[in-house]
Amino acid sequence: PVTTMQNWCTAVPAHGNKPKWLVERDVKRRTSLPKSGGTTGGSTVLGEAVEKKLMTEMADAACARCPYMFDEICDIMRDTAIELELVIPKTGTPYNKLTDVTALAAGFIRRCAQAGVHFLEKRGRKLGLQRL
Repeated sequence: PVTTMQNWCTAVPAHGNKPKWLVERDVKRRTSLPKSGGTTGGSTVLGEAVEKKLMTEMADAACARCPYMFDEICDIMRDTAIELELVIPKTGTPYNKLTDVTALAAGFIRRCAQAGVHFLEKRGRKLGLQRL
């Protein structure tokens, strides 16, 4: 606990060297810690509205017996991020055609599975039963 609290006990020079936790509570009026960002922290890079749209379109394609492959999902995620002119959270650089988005796509697929939407082709199952 000592190492995790060191960040919150550091002095903030812009606010008269008060501890960071005091500035967060009194100046910024924060009552709880924010969610961590990125695909593993619960928030999405593309945004919830975009992901829901992609989720429903891919699920409709799976119902029409044309499920997406993982590489196609990666390409769609990358192209969408480029069109929206988003930046990579870790590096701060914009997405381009060479950006590796496998972690982004894996997080998207995981969130879709948690929502009960399965649209990838599963081995050993008929295409008509992919969403079951």
